[in-house]
Amino acid sequence: MAAFEGRGACAHCKKGVDVYSDKNGLAYYNCGPCGFRGIHRNRRTSDAVLAGLERDATPEDAGPPKPAPSPAPAPRSTNPAPVVPPAPPKKPGGFLSQFTLP
Repeated sequence: MAAFEGRGACAHCKKGVDVYSDKNGLAYYNCGPCGFRGIHRNRRTSDAVLAGLERDATPEDAGPPKPAPSPAPAPRSTNPAPVVPPAPPKKPGGFLSQFTLP
């Protein structure tokens, strides 16, 4: 599960990003302004990124997003659903359907 590590700077646009660590402890981030996705695949670069973070920062959206509350269900109507008549049977199609056996 992703764990919030702190605030850092995007390697592409240098704006502030929230840095998280994955289940293996490797750092990653998604930059909202430029769309850059920084994923560190080895321990050395990941540790370098994690060492340069602001640890005192608390993001507004740390952790997984919380689902929006669902609206109350609409009251059910007492009117029954309209009755739809069944469709007429289909005629056989194709070229040979024109001919009948005696």
